[in-house]
Amino acid sequence: MTRTQRQGGLTDGLREPACNSAEARLFFPVHGSALRDGQVRAAKGFCGRCRVREECLSMGMDESEGIWGGTTPAERRSLHVQIRRMRQDVTPTVTQVIAGAKVRVPHTERPAVVHRLLAMGWSVVRTAQALDLSPSEVEVARITAASVMSFAAAIARARRVDDGGVRPGRR
Repeated sequence: MTRTQRQGGLTDGLREPACNSAEARLFFPVHGSALRDGQVRAAKGFCGRCRVREECLSMGMDESEGIWGGTTPAERRSLHVQIRRMRQDVTPTVTQVIAGAKVRVPHTERPAVVHRLLAMGWSVVRTAQALDLSPSEVEVARITAASVMSFAAAIARARRVDDGGVRPGRR
């Protein structure tokens, strides 16, 4: 059985999954197997060139096994946590920072707070000074926030399409 057959059809007739011809077991590495790392790399290789990666990731976000949308179960768990953290209300913290208060921002909130300050037009240097961080720490938080938000947007787009919505730019 191919992976696409197992998934119940990720194709829309125009875009075939890159894994269409691969055996499903490639995407379900055995834990502790000597082949596991190579198998994960090979599976992710298919995902890297796939036209339906967003839809696949959306389908697999709650799966506890297998490679879905180019992610392992551990990566998906981490992504869930990061998305939840980005959605936290950091308004009180941001308000205190804007008011000039010295606030110690927990590492877990850092990407969300940095994202909000930069979105308000603050520079990396000003943000770093206000949060008592180095500019490179602000950049890491900015990149993390951008990556998480990109994944969250891709998942939301794929879920809208799955629910019968229209993909932006198409009718």
